Amino acid sequence: MSEYTYNFELKIDGTAVYLPEQIVAQIDFSESKRLRMDGEINGVRFECGLMPEKGRWCFLVSKKLQNLCGISPGDIAKISFDIAGSDDVLIPSELQVVLDANDPAREIWEGWTAGKKRENCLRVSRVKTPAARQRRVDEVIALLLAERSLQTGVITWQDFERVDLRAGTITAIDDFPEARKAAYKVTVDFGPKIGTKRTSAQITANYTKKELVGRQIIGVINFPAKQIGPFLSQFLIVGFYRDDGSVILAVPDQAVPNGAKLA
Repeated sequence: MSEYTYNFELKIDGTAVYLPEQIVAQIDFSESKRLRMDGEINGVRFECGLMPEKGRWCFLVSKKLQNLCGISPGDIAKISFDIAGSDDVLIPSELQVVLDANDPAREIWEGWTAGKKRENCLRVSRVKTPAARQRRVDEVIALLLAERSLQTGVITWQDFERVDLRAGTITAIDDFPEARKAAYKVTVDFGPKIGTKRTSAQITANYTKKELVGRQIIGVINFPAKQIGPFLSQFLIVGFYRDDGSVILAVPDQAVPNGAKLA
C-alpha cells in the first residue's frame, strides 16, 4: 500500500504527464490553481508543479528524471503523490540526522528558502545506494558550511582539518628570473610518504639561497598545483607578512620528522 494519497499508472508519451480524470476529481483546486506535487515515479522521488492545460491537469517529467526512473516514452510508469504546501520540505533521514548534529550547518539550512531546501533534498533522495546518499549528504553539509564561512568569516574545526599543513626540509633553492615579483624556486622534502615537492616563494628580501637550504618549513600540500609562468608550484609555503610587505617564514622551533602534520 502506497504511503501517498494519490496513486495511478499510465503510459509516458513525452515530458508532459496528464492526470487521469478520476485523480483530478479527488483533488481540491479551490484554494489555488497552481499546486505542488510531492511523490515518486517508479520509486524515485520527485517534486514539481501541477499545472492547468486546456481543461486538463499536467506536470512535467524531464528527460533527466525519466532516465533516473528507468522509463522512456511508451513505457508504463507507476506514479504516487500528495499535494504539498508551498513551504513543505521532506528531508531525507540521512540528511536530517547530520543537520541535527551540526548546529552551524543547521543554522544556515534554516535560512534557506523552501525551494533551495527541496532542491538539495532531492539531490540526496534520488540516489539509491546508501554510500551514494551519504556522499550527497556530505556535499550538502559542505555547501552549508561554506556558505556560513562566507557570511561570518568563521570556519569550523572540520574546515581547518581539511588544510593539510606539513613540515618539510628545503633541499634546493634556485633563482626564478621569470617571476613578476622577486622569488625563489624552492624544493622541499616532505618525507617518504609524501615525497619531494616544489614551489615558488617571494622570500628573497629576508633570506639568501645559502641560508635556506637545510631549513625546515611548513607547507600546505593539498592545494591544487598552480602554474606560475613556466613553473608548476605544487604546494604553499606559509609565513607572516611584515609591515614592508616582505615575508618571514613560519617554521618549527625544534626539528620534527619531515612530513609531520601540524597539530
